Amino acid sequence: PLDRSRPLWEFYVIEGVEGDGVAVLLKLHHASVDGVSGAMLVAYLCGLDPHSLVPLPEAQENPAAPSHFDLLRSSLAGLARRPVEMARLLPDLLGMAPRWVGRALTRTGMPVPFTAPRTSFNRTITGLRKVAYTSLDLQDVKRVRRTFKVTVNDVVLALCAGALRRYLDERGELPREPLVATVPVSVQGRTARDGGANQVSAFFAALPTQLADPAARIYAIAESNRVAKEHHFSIKPDMLQDWAQFAPARLFGLAMRAYSALRLAEKHPVVHNLVISNVPGPPEPMFLLGARVTGLYPLGPVFHGAGLNITVMSNAGRVDVGLLAARELVPELWSLADAVQDEMKELLRAAPGLA
Repeated sequence: PLDRSRPLWEFYVIEGVEGDGVAVLLKLHHASVDGVSGAMLVAYLCGLDPHSLVPLPEAQENPAAPSHFDLLRSSLAGLARRPVEMARLLPDLLGMAPRWVGRALTRTGMPVPFTAPRTSFNRTITGLRKVAYTSLDLQDVKRVRRTFKVTVNDVVLALCAGALRRYLDERGELPREPLVATVPVSVQGRTARDGGANQVSAFFAALPTQLADPAARIYAIAESNRVAKEHHFSIKPDMLQDWAQFAPARLFGLAMRAYSALRLAEKHPVVHNLVISNVPGPPEPMFLLGARVTGLYPLGPVFHGAGLNITVMSNAGRVDVGLLAARELVPELWSLADAVQDEMKELLRAAPGLA
């Protein structure tokens, strides 16, 4: 974990990479960036010209740290505003709840939380991690998108669904029900909030891993996503952030430590199986201190009960895939990365006119 007494980022330069290359590992707390702002940060650190250097920012005078009295006054003012803020938010929540329940009962919305099947990576996690990565040709992704008449995000989810089916089937734990992925969605430009490091919402996506036919899977994903996105966009983009402000930070931290110690993630139904994120990256080749950036492999967070994250980023004609998992839950993560490549070939074979 990052040291909370220091700035919440770390930057590592790793030498000895195969092919006489150098790897750079940038580690950031999710409180400081979301996927889109993280990609923007990488774009700022890099450049399109191998001979250009990132200009140093102008020196800024840091404001004085607030006194204990200032902090107390600000805290009391915030507490006084909370009942008013809650009263303002309640009508939207009460209006949304019946629609959400109605969609769930009629199966005309996104998958319902706590209905996902349990897999080996849906348990309590530790601080140990495992990393794998792979890269695809963006033109292959676009060919599949055009042929099946779906979106790039549909193709990404189909790749992940097929890879997960292979991985789970080989280990004898393929569930009969579809997996459920949480898919982050940027709300930049749609939120009423000014600035902020995380301008993100999410929806639940069904991954029909129970279907053996890759064409049937991608069509099922496209239809499910269409309904899920319609459902998601009917919810105010600020709602998650608006209600998160009422969670007392210290109490929430104590609750999460208790949740971990008691292994409660294994005692209630699975909320979701994993997180799958698709982040737009640079369309042109990037350079860092004169060196060509040949791969951008994003790695997203894992949680208790969902110890696997697959994040995808486009990168100058490639689609780079980063996989991060709790080490004890997904010990053969490279097999899953290889399965993504296998599924890309399978989709190309299954696409009408491309086989």
